[in-house]
Amino acid sequence: MAEVGLFQAYLLMMLIGVVLLMNAGSERSWRYDVIGILAHLIPLSALFLFQDVVQEIMGMQIFIASALIHIPWIVIESITATIQYKKSHE
Repeated sequence: MAEVGLFQAYLLMMLIGVVLLMNAGSERSWRYDVIGILAHLIPLSALFLFQDVVQEIMGMQIFIASALIHIPWIVIESITATIQYKKSHE
């Protein structure tokens, strides 16, 4: 049953990614980087809030893999948002 939720989550993240990509060249693209950060914080927070359930249903390997997917993207989006924000306020 967990696979259904993962499928929905991946499709939603793909849709968010397409929207972010379409607006990457906009004048205030840092706003879309913030949306990207939030998009990764939501599943990451759910992952840690429901750590016991995730590990029971899908195992520790999936838990670690999921964290390793979201954490680097949060860092990348944060760096990019900071750079773009500074550029837009010069």
